[in-house]
Amino acid sequence: MRLIPIVCALALLTSCGSDEFGFSQFRCDIVESFAWNDFDRQHDLQQCWNIESTSSQSEALDICLARVIRYAEDRYVFDSNGEPPHTIIYQVSEGLCAG
Repeated sequence: MRLIPIVCALALLTSCGSDEFGFSQFRCDIVESFAWNDFDRQHDLQQCWNIESTSSQSEALDICLARVIRYAEDRYVFDSNGEPPHTIIYQVSEGLCAG
């Protein structure tokens, strides 16, 4: 398995619900992109995935990471070491994506 330098922003997890409060709907957003060009940065920042019916925030983070990795692998050409062309920062928060 190759390692992908994608950074997870956990700050919003402390403000959203946990298992004790029964929250089960989360969203996964790309919140920062270090792409070289503006078009790729803007496209990255528009990504949002709903994560519904999860049993925990930890599970939501795992699902979010998998979706961000799949997005990056589908969209960008990785170098010969399996590294993406830029870093993406994502977050998990309570609620669903708009639209």
